[in-house]
Amino acid sequence: MLACLYLLLSILNTSASVEVRSTHMTTTDGLANNSVCYVFQDSKGFIWMGTLNGLSRYDGNTFVTLLPEGNTQPGRLSLSSNHVRSISEDRNGFLWLPPVNSSTATT
Repeated sequence: MLACLYLLLSILNTSASVEVRSTHMTTTDGLANNSVCYVFQDSKGFIWMGTLNGLSRYDGNTFVTLLPEGNTQPGRLSLSSNHVRSISEDRNGFLWLPPVNSSTATT
């Protein structure tokens, strides 16, 4: 009986440790702006960060930044606004970014 009690107490006293690592990313690393308003991970594993100056996609190594049309080359993907405050993904893998002044989603 004491052996069972000792075994039970040993199990309860064991603790698991979790290692948490973080990296501070800034515009120097390629982030669109240092003020990140929204973070979203899509089904492919990309991390999308909505900032006060565009949308940044992070693949674990590098950033790709999307900006409003006036700030990009013609024919490239662009945003309707600098501010990205929400990101969602539909079942087909398309990302939806609602306009800042509306609740309607657009691509």
